[in-house]
Amino acid sequence: MTACSAWRTSGRRSSKEEGSPTGKEAADRGEGFYECVPEGFTKATAIDVVLETYGLTLEDAYVFGDSTNDIAMFEHVPNAVLMGKHSPELEPYASFLTKNVEQDGIWYAMEKLGLLSEEV
Repeated sequence: MTACSAWRTSGRRSSKEEGSPTGKEAADRGEGFYECVPEGFTKATAIDVVLETYGLTLEDAYVFGDSTNDIAMFEHVPNAVLMGKHSPELEPYASFLTKNVEQDGIWYAMEKLGLLSEEV
């Protein structure tokens, strides 16, 4: 067990709130998998950096996710595509439900949402 996951008991909890000496937050991906990220950073904060760098808005962004480590991103971006096989916790935030990864779910969503050009 890592120092980060040792501070996690369920869901996403801030290490700062729990008094973690690591300066990390643990994101519960479900099924016994956890991710450790620097305190105060999420997929949502990373998206903001990319959008600012390229001069884009949140409405320009589309995100794809399937597990609870995607909750911050799904809450933040209005175009949140939920993969066919997914954690039910994401459902309230999804704007589109696509097929499973194995069924080319990302391509299917991009085609249905009009994100692919004719050259593809």
